[in-house]
Amino acid sequence: MLALLCAAGCPTSNDDDSAVVGDDDDSTAAPQPLADVLGVVNLTNVRQPSGTDYVDLAAAFGDFAAIDLALVSPTAYISTWGADAPLWRLDLGGWPLPVAGESEVLDLFDYVPWLPDEQVWWDAGDRVAAGSYISRRFADEDVLGYQVDDPLSPGGAAWTAGTALSVATSGGAEIVSWASPADVRLPADMELIAPLPGSTVQTPAAQQFTVTWNPKDDGATVTLVLLQGLGITYIANVPDTGEHVVPASVMHDEFGAGEADLIVSRMLETVVQHPQGDIVVRSRSEERAKIVLLADLVLQPAYGSAGQTVAVDLRWFTGSVEAGTAVDFGEGVTVNSVTPDAADPQRGVVSVTLAPDAALGTRTVTVSNGGESIEASDAFTVMNLDPIDSCAGADALGPLAAGTYISSTDGLSNSLASAYACLTWSLNGSDATYAVQLTAGVTVRITATMPDPGDAALVLLDTCGVPESAVACADDTFEDETEEIIYTPETSGTYYIVVDGYFLNGFGTSSSPFELTIEELLPPSPVTPPWIVVGSSSTLDIAGTWDAGIALGDVDLGAGVTANNVQAGASLTVAASADGAATPGPRTLTITNGAAGDVVLDSALFVTELAGTDTCTAADAYGDPGLSASAQVGWSASGTNSLDDVGCFTWGSPGSEVVHGLDLVAGETVDVTLTSPEDTQLYVVTDCGDVATTCISEASSDSGFLGDGESISGWVVPSTGRYYLVVDLYAEPLTPFWEYTLAVDVQ
Repeated sequence: MLALLCAAGCPTSNDDDSAVVGDDDDSTAAPQPLADVLGVVNLTNVRQPSGTDYVDLAAAFGDFAAIDLALVSPTAYISTWGADAPLWRLDLGGWPLPVAGESEVLDLFDYVPWLPDEQVWWDAGDRVAAGSYISRRFADEDVLGYQVDDPLSPGGAAWTAGTALSVATSGGAEIVSWASPADVRLPADMELIAPLPGSTVQTPAAQQFTVTWNPKDDGATVTLVLLQGLGITYIANVPDTGEHVVPASVMHDEFGAGEADLIVSRMLETVVQHPQGDIVVRSRSEERAKIVLLADLVLQPAYGSAGQTVAVDLRWFTGSVEAGTAVDFGEGVTVNSVTPDAADPQRGVVSVTLAPDAALGTRTVTVSNGGESIEASDAFTVMNLDPIDSCAGADALGPLAAGTYISSTDGLSNSLASAYACLTWSLNGSDATYAVQLTAGVTVRITATMPDPGDAALVLLDTCGVPESAVACADDTFEDETEEIIYTPETSGTYYIVVDGYFLNGFGTSSSPFELTIEELLPPSPVTPPWIVVGSSSTLDIAGTWDAGIALGDVDLGAGVTANNVQAGASLTVAASADGAATPGPRTLTITNGAAGDVVLDSALFVTELAGTDTCTAADAYGDPGLSASAQVGWSASGTNSLDDVGCFTWGSPGSEVVHGLDLVAGETVDVTLTSPEDTQLYVVTDCGDVATTCISEASSDSGFLGDGESISGWVVPSTGRYYLVVDLYAEPLTPFWEYTLAVDVQ
């Protein structure tokens, strides 16, 4: 026996609350009845092949007079609707139940199942107990609902066939009392035959799909759900006959290629009568499988390297491959032969030769037999890099040189998914792995792009095959967008690039062609500090080995910057000044180093109108930053990042920053405008050592994206003291040195 509560509570106070009609702590009698239907309970026997079966219990109570009771489980839908629950569990019953014998297709994103009347009668306190379950109470605008069980850590083991369930109150004073306990009928186990429970099967989207199970004689009906992500859903409410056919029109026209979850359950419904209104209890026993819906045209392999001859297995599910069928892969790819499969009219083998100079990238493939034709974009890829997803394969190929590579994760496994050191989520796409040789102190940029519907992710590992060794990750963009890693290694050696991917069932794809680029960026400047402010002087320390006889005439610091004194030692010390007309931007330094000749240092010194201080300590040491209400050009030349966990934002701040000190007086009003080609963040803190708690939300902004501006408007200084205005980056910059324009008006 499994004791479950359908309605009980723990009041937060015993004080009389007579203003609330119908509660249990005053003498006011509750209306009889409150509603025709007072609550809905959804009890699901979740069957899993791994042996971790469990029961999920969800319930909602309120004035259900206006509810469409065809919804299987209200709380499966609303458990995170305006609440703080961790998951939106549509798969636990948050879909409508069609009329018996019928089916429907809908988009759950557009489906809003119910808006019950606002509650005035419930006074249950902050929590509700249900046997071993603890539920969370939350108030939405229109409903009081209860998610009684947490599906991530379920509180009850699965039931076995023939078990009876007794519903009883427990865990506190009754808010809705029962006239008497009632038996709730449980269906016999769902026994899925095809596809097998827990399996993943492939089927053409262009063909109908048959689901079979063992029928039972207990009066249960069968619900069959095909759920593609959080989008398109097919729901059928059918008799327990043992077979249901999902029409090809649904598979092809509504769903299309991609993964879908199949949920098949047997369900019984019990109406528990109560003086205040009936409670509907729906008990279900389910089995699940995954279905991969294949596109109309499938090629395997879907790629080849320039200069190769490849035998491509072609499956055309909306046509037939017969003698005379023509296949076109575009310029640079020659079709040698098309051989139909005598046993399968929808299959053939195509021999193709890729010219050595064939253009790299994805191709549109056209197939025609004279009467029918199909054109599939991005169906075949001409590559210059083999798909590899093993450490042995990456090591055998050797480190990739800087350059652009075209490859694919098609046919590869999802060997790396979770535990990446710099990602809190898993990557469920197929992944490719390649070695790269990096040099300490030399910055490298690595990018990966997958064409729509591919969604790339990019990881750099210190140790091959070990996700915990990730030193850099990028999974910030979506389909057909570029992921980027900019990384400066502290040690030289072999690192490993993982081109991974993410997809949600119904959105994206598990494998995809991709473009991978690797390039070294300018190393950090050898000049300390690497910046000089317009109209000021600075002492520059230039690292290197220098001739002791270097004179003033041997040092050229670029237009507008003058060397006033030089001294060679362990490094070259230069006393320099930038005149008031010097143009902000990078300077190339040319130094005649005795017999060794000229040393040319590109973008080694930056002229800026704003100090390039990147810590609170450096800002304090510099003094008055000279901020102005007029726009001033600043440069971040040091490229350091020490402020990440910024309390003003719920997201990170992994890019470098510039810090300007501000001495402000209580009551002053501050307006700041920031523009930059980068994705900037703007905020004020009182302590760089504790940006998590001292960031001032009223003086912060991160609403724009790459190239957008940020602003602080009308911030009133709360107290006199030292503040720090931080210009930060949401991500690594496009280059190690980045420009911004800042205007600060204090009144």
